[in-house]
Amino acid sequence: MNSFASRLPHSFQKARNGFGLADMCGGVWEIVLDDFDPQGGHEELYVVKQNPRPVCRGGNYFDVPGNARCAVRLGLRGPNYSDSRDGFRICLGVPRG
Repeated sequence: MNSFASRLPHSFQKARNGFGLADMCGGVWEIVLDDFDPQGGHEELYVVKQNPRPVCRGGNYFDVPGNARCAVRLGLRGPNYSDSRDGFRICLGVPRG
């Protein structure tokens, strides 16, 4: 294990997904960059000009267990909407070299 990983709390050293990330679901609804499309998610950034609704993913601490999945995407009421169960995550990569 490299020195960076050895400094992480134990819960982050196990159960990583295919991108090397762990514990990404269930803390807060993660607000992401694209807008909500009721037809489904997009691989590329999806932005609308009229009535934008930011996307939240991954469930929160107060939600039903079935929503604690990255595949669950909900649209907020609007770009100015806020709730204590919504937030964002900052991901830092492991330094290369």
